[in-house]
Amino acid sequence: MKKFLVIGAIFILLGCAPEQTVTPGEKVQTYTSGIEIAGIHLTTDSRQASGSPKDTISMAIGESTFIYVRAISKDGRWFELPSDATVEWNCDPELEVRPKTGPIVVVKVIKPVCVVSFINAFVTTGEGKKIDKLFRVYPK
Repeated sequence: MKKFLVIGAIFILLGCAPEQTVTPGEKVQTYTSGIEIAGIHLTTDSRQASGSPKDTISMAIGESTFIYVRAISKDGRWFELPSDATVEWNCDPELEVRPKTGPIVVVKVIKPVCVVSFINAFVTTGEGKKIDKLFRVYPK
């Protein structure tokens, strides 16, 4: 009887394991000084280092997700935001963003989203360049 319980527990644990979505060879590069930041991307995937940013999501009331800011070089390479860059966030009233500053935030839907709600990231680089980008939240 104990064998069946142990085997059953193993199957349950294996079934609850999160799905891995890592693409081999992809890693967000650390910013190197001297590289000019041409723009930013917003993404919900902490490991995304190339391609089209995951900058839209469908969410219901009470759901939340992380959003990450990535710097983009002139040749299209993705980087972690440099430490001397600042990020400020604002959003539509249906959403809540915490914290209001920094390269990683949590967004939560607190009221019904009718058509689309927006989150805006405002980045100021160490050189004073200002860049902003929208993230869209659609109703689920």
